[in-house]
Amino acid sequence: MIRCVVLLSVVLGVVCTARAQEVIDRGLIAEILNDPAMREHEGARAIIENPERHRLQLLLGEVLPGENGPTLRRSGYRLGSAYFYPASTIKLFAAASALEMLGEIDGADPDSPMAIWPADDPDGEPERVDESNLDTGLITPAHEIRKLFVVSDNRAFNRLYDVVGHERLNTSAQRAGLRGVVINHRLAIARTTEQNRAAPRIEIDRSERWTGPHGIEPRMSGLLLDNTGVPLLDVGAAELVGGERLDRPKSFLHSNRAELLDLQNAVVSIVRPELDTGIGGYALADGDRALLTQAMTWLPRECPNPRYNPDDYPDDWAKFMLEGVREVIPTESIRYANKIGLAYGFTTETAYIEDTRTGRGLFLAGSVYTNANGTLNDNVYEYDEQAMPFWRSLGRSLARRVLLNADGWAHESVSLGVPEPEGELLGSWTLSPDQPFTHVIVSFNADVPEGTGVRAEVAVPVGREWSDWMAIADWGEMPADRATPATWPGGRIAIDELIADKPIAQLRVRVVEFHDSDHAIPSLERVDVVLSRRAPDRVLDPDTGERVVVDTPFRACEIEGDAELASRLCSPTSLSMLLAHRGSMPDYLELIGRVHDSAHDLYGVWPRAIQAAHTYGVTGRLHRFGDWAEVRAHLREVGPIAISLRAAEGEVRGMDYDASNGHLIVLTGLTESGDAIVLDPAFGTEAEARRVYPAHDLSEVWLRRARGTAYVLLPVKSD
Repeated sequence: MIRCVVLLSVVLGVVCTARAQEVIDRGLIAEILNDPAMREHEGARAIIENPERHRLQLLLGEVLPGENGPTLRRSGYRLGSAYFYPASTIKLFAAASALEMLGEIDGADPDSPMAIWPADDPDGEPERVDESNLDTGLITPAHEIRKLFVVSDNRAFNRLYDVVGHERLNTSAQRAGLRGVVINHRLAIARTTEQNRAAPRIEIDRSERWTGPHGIEPRMSGLLLDNTGVPLLDVGAAELVGGERLDRPKSFLHSNRAELLDLQNAVVSIVRPELDTGIGGYALADGDRALLTQAMTWLPRECPNPRYNPDDYPDDWAKFMLEGVREVIPTESIRYANKIGLAYGFTTETAYIEDTRTGRGLFLAGSVYTNANGTLNDNVYEYDEQAMPFWRSLGRSLARRVLLNADGWAHESVSLGVPEPEGELLGSWTLSPDQPFTHVIVSFNADVPEGTGVRAEVAVPVGREWSDWMAIADWGEMPADRATPATWPGGRIAIDELIADKPIAQLRVRVVEFHDSDHAIPSLERVDVVLSRRAPDRVLDPDTGERVVVDTPFRACEIEGDAELASRLCSPTSLSMLLAHRGSMPDYLELIGRVHDSAHDLYGVWPRAIQAAHTYGVTGRLHRFGDWAEVRAHLREVGPIAISLRAAEGEVRGMDYDASNGHLIVLTGLTESGDAIVLDPAFGTEAEARRVYPAHDLSEVWLRRARGTAYVLLPVKSD
């Protein structure tokens, strides 16, 4: 069922959008959180069901192919809603800043040995040796960067903090376009604010053709930075300080900070610099990016220098989502470049994940807080019970949904045989499909004389009994005293769709008529039922092949002098195009009146459109398509279809308006690459309305989100 919503444009006139059957958040990442697989683990479910308590924030970036190269499409969930402690993710900026600074020193490179003097003793002996460096035994920027990413080494970060210094760490991030980054302190060591603003003497060896090392004198940062203006900087109810419990929240006013957009933009600029994020990024040579990317990608057991024992550092030591991704994609085909953070109950991840078999990639930045007792610094956080199950589930769902383009729906379509009527009962059936189902739609074609009515009703098992009959489609006059319920203990009727909370195995369907002695008796000609269930392994890739286009006349959503009404008419307008293709040209205003559902004041109740077409002599049915191969075959063998979708602005490339409340368009063909050739009634002329929408995008907003729902009108039988 759909309902058009008013959108106005000077160029386009009235833009017709449509109604969604369920309330959703905008964007793909919010949709993924609704995936039942995300809620299978109790800990992950607790986070999703109470995102405010867990300060949950997510930012997804899909890498999409395009004629002019790949682009990045992003969707966010609760971005900027609360402060989160970035913990070790801040190390990403220190590594990039160090390489940027090193590139400005003549004769230096990432493998140049360094000497770092003690911050509190400028005349003391400098630190030069790092025994974990199997090549030279010395401290080098490259070696610190490898440790910093591969096992998230805190000392490595602190050394780079000393090298770059507080002021440059922050100004460098700002120049790179990372406006939400504040780096105020080292990690895992206690320092005063003044000590953290100070940086010690550094010497960096240079190549032989340069005279002597490059010296950097001790520095004091002139910056005084805090997080004023960031929401919810006070975290928890108590804090342990020096072993003493203080019954007050911990303030993060002067702590490190990074927004998810900054974390993701930094990773994008390093790993996929060809993608436009709108920022300049760090000034890095190609070799610097290669060094960072390799360090971000290595598993601990893969790093050649230093070496790490896999018993101490398993593969997912610094990659929170890896095990979930591995449930979907073979390990050898995963490219996973990232930086994680974990402290004070916050777990934060910023990653690029790619399936190397197909080249499909995604970026994900996110943070979640798990601290049930509300006390910070007691080291009692629900990392294992909640956070890690959440990240694993998210990795699995992202890999399936974005990298494989899987996780669709399986449909069983049944055309029911029409029996002889028995009193007011025009037909009754019990369906036991091959697989349990969660969603049902019903449509019928019936001859309904004026003053009479026909209604389709459904019932489902409730224990050993059956629920009450529930109306799911009707036409004509409905007696007020024959109303039916819209819910049962395990689900509901959402106007024209049955939605079960859990899979059910059987369904009863009946069609009843209402008439009195002054009217003829309605007759039933056709009943169609579609039973749907999730199909996690169903791949929704475009179906490539020879271009197919079905000639279809165009009509726009337009009512002279009534823009508000016109904006609600994408359903009858799309239906009129299908009717015109079948040779039926009903009066437009009359068609609108027949489609209108007065009980809900809607023009887009799905089964009404099908029955309205029947009143003009054209047989039809509601159908649900499972993949693009089925769509291509239908276009060739049957004809165009009107498809129901829900898309926020930007989710479908080329659809430059908000259709998150639902919309209907007419699908008339497929290109050689499998993209959809459509007539979109949101536009005022045929030239504007005839568009090509990417199949990848429609897979999300139609085949998944709207379960592939479509109006199908069948060829008119010749006498």
